[in-house]
Amino acid sequence: MDDRLLVNSKLQNFRNLFNSFPIFVTSKPYLKTLMTHKTLLTILLLISFCFQTRAQLSILDKNGIEKIKNGRTYIITGSSNSPSEDEFLKVFKKYWTLSKGIDYIKKADIKKTIKPGDSFFSLQSYRTYSNSTFDHSYNTHTQLFNMVYLWVPEKSYFKKDRELKASDMDGIARIDLAGTGSTLAETYVKGDSMQTDTTAFEGGSRFFNWSPGMLKIYLKQITAALQAHKSVGFGDEITNKDQLKALSTQTLYCNQDDFNKMSAFSKSNNGNIDNAGEVFKDYAFKYEAVSNKELDEKILKDEEPVYYLLFVRSSFGKLVAVINSQSGEVIYSRHQSMSWNLKSGDLKSLYNKIR
Repeated sequence: MDDRLLVNSKLQNFRNLFNSFPIFVTSKPYLKTLMTHKTLLTILLLISFCFQTRAQLSILDKNGIEKIKNGRTYIITGSSNSPSEDEFLKVFKKYWTLSKGIDYIKKADIKKTIKPGDSFFSLQSYRTYSNSTFDHSYNTHTQLFNMVYLWVPEKSYFKKDRELKASDMDGIARIDLAGTGSTLAETYVKGDSMQTDTTAFEGGSRFFNWSPGMLKIYLKQITAALQAHKSVGFGDEITNKDQLKALSTQTLYCNQDDFNKMSAFSKSNNGNIDNAGEVFKDYAFKYEAVSNKELDEKILKDEEPVYYLLFVRSSFGKLVAVINSQSGEVIYSRHQSMSWNLKSGDLKSLYNKIR
């Protein structure tokens, strides 16, 4: 039998839940073939379920500001010099103020450039496994992660004459991103070791809700948490009743990425904002569905608060949040395991907290 049709043992447990649905996976040399199987790409997401939820922002070291304030911060990137990289860098330079400066660095130049006290932003991806018992069976579940990672090199690294490894990264904070189907496939095939993605700031559509405007919000959130020496972790739920009251008169914006669907039995709808009416049918206040570009422009304008819906799909389920674009503050946040699409019930829950 062609090894492209061999059933991967890590997928078999998931198939027990969907006995009538054939699951195939390809070996690493056939990544291109894997990319063409859109239904399989959805399986790569669904096999990653876990029985807990996760906040998008995690502060890994609440005293991390002490490790980065006296050095420079570098953003690991490739060598495309694309206009998109310039737009991301403008946001970094405007909103990242916790170190003595910030700039891009190529992965190949890290070893000869860094000094103790320097810090890094990089986009990391990795795959992990966890075990659980489901329906009296022992199961192994795969989790796929893509994250913006703020870290410093371990002190011990500077005593070693070699390139940086993932084990040398002392994490300060992370922002989890939702990858597209092809990105999930790449993460799955690359394996268990943490990989640095050097194309993260070159544009394209490899991640949902990833843009200069979204980066502004993420930087504000990391900065506020580190300045407050505040731990932020898994499962944190937020309801800011005072700010939520504003949504009774203000418009709630949502972008096309919020409506991207993923299902084991149907193709993605590619973020069709025409579905907004169905999703918002139980939300009686004002809302407006806009393109990703339009929302990004509103976030970057910064003249007045814009409230927008943030939907993030991860290995742990989904996050539904409302963000104040001016402060970057999360004023509402809910998580749900084993659910990966934005639904009318999510907006109904939000509506009930506003009214």
